[in-house]
Amino acid sequence: MINMNRFIFLVLLFIWATLNSIAQTPARTEKQKIERLGKFYSDSLKQLKTLYDNWKYEKADTLANPYYFRLFASPTFYDKAVQELFSLSTPEKDYRAILECRALASVYAQSPWLIQHLSDAIESATPSSYEQVIKPSVQLSKQVAEKTNDDFNLENLDIAVHRPSFWTFRANVSFQLMQNHISDNWYKGGESNHSFLATLNAQANFDNKQKIIFNNHLEMKFGLQSSNSDTEHRYKTNTDLIRLTNELGIKASKHWYYSAMLQSWTQFYRSYKKNERRVRSDFMSPFESLFTLGMKYSLRTKNNRFSVNANLSPFACDFKYVNRMGLAPSFGLKPDHHTRFDYGSNVTITAKWTPWKNITWDSRLFYYTNYKYTQIEWENTIYLRINRFLSTKLFLYPRFDDNVRRKDSESYFQFKEFLSVGIDYSF
Repeated sequence: MINMNRFIFLVLLFIWATLNSIAQTPARTEKQKIERLGKFYSDSLKQLKTLYDNWKYEKADTLANPYYFRLFASPTFYDKAVQELFSLSTPEKDYRAILECRALASVYAQSPWLIQHLSDAIESATPSSYEQVIKPSVQLSKQVAEKTNDDFNLENLDIAVHRPSFWTFRANVSFQLMQNHISDNWYKGGESNHSFLATLNAQANFDNKQKIIFNNHLEMKFGLQSSNSDTEHRYKTNTDLIRLTNELGIKASKHWYYSAMLQSWTQFYRSYKKNERRVRSDFMSPFESLFTLGMKYSLRTKNNRFSVNANLSPFACDFKYVNRMGLAPSFGLKPDHHTRFDYGSNVTITAKWTPWKNITWDSRLFYYTNYKYTQIEWENTIYLRINRFLSTKLFLYPRFDDNVRRKDSESYFQFKEFLSVGIDYSF
């Protein structure tokens, strides 16, 4: 009897608990289902973000597949999702497609009130009011509008596809003049003179924005100066340079490249010293070419006001050629020799800084040593731009070379400077 009473009590307790659960379930389960659905979509977004952060294109990427769009589109009942889950055949499927079908089926079974559309009725459905507000009308071009008829075909359109160009070209041309007049009875002495300087800087650079850069820089400078006190020469060169720099780089990290660089330079015309007929240098006398292998560091600020490129080359091969046999000893070659090869190390640093809008500083530091002699050059050009076509240039050029022939009283340090005003144009 006791067991029977206990059984009846347990049955009544179960019925009461069931009825109480049924009475409270709709509100509670609906809230729980919405929370679960929200958590599911949140987890899906986090998973997609993780996949995107670590994604790399491998020709068969799965992040860009079309399966996920239905999870974020307007709530719609898709027949295919249910058919995929209840299909008897088991073809190979993308696991992401299977997960997507399960997620949709879960929503259909547990939260059917969320469904707004049926897949077979989407094409005939008119856009909702919010879609009409958000999506502006598209204005077709005249060419497309004329061909939007029943016979419309993309092949009828004249569509031009252009390959991206990874080349950039820049050039700067300047012509500077300077004139100085001093009367014969000027109390400090001196002499009148005038000079000019023509320069050309041209660049053709390749950058595929991924791994490879190929930079080419041509510099040409030629200047003449008059001197009344020089009885042998009416005009002499004061600046004379032809220099070509070719550089190939393969990206190693954000700012570093594996680099191979070739620098070659000579001059246009013969040069003399005052009141001397002896030629001191000439075209291809000397000609020098330096090939280097090493690493390049490149940095450019976001506002493009400062940039620096530093080539550090533990291996460098220097080739020097002198066409005039008599000048060979003056440039470190053995007598009766036209050529010389040297091996050493090189550092070449170029920098550009624009502290203010109309002021720019260009600098080039060149260092080479074969562990017997050292050559250092530091070229500095300060541009004071007056307007688009006029500018003032200040050029400072200290140099050290302990391989040249010199007198015992002369120093290995050399210095050159000029200040000029003239036409300056970039394109």
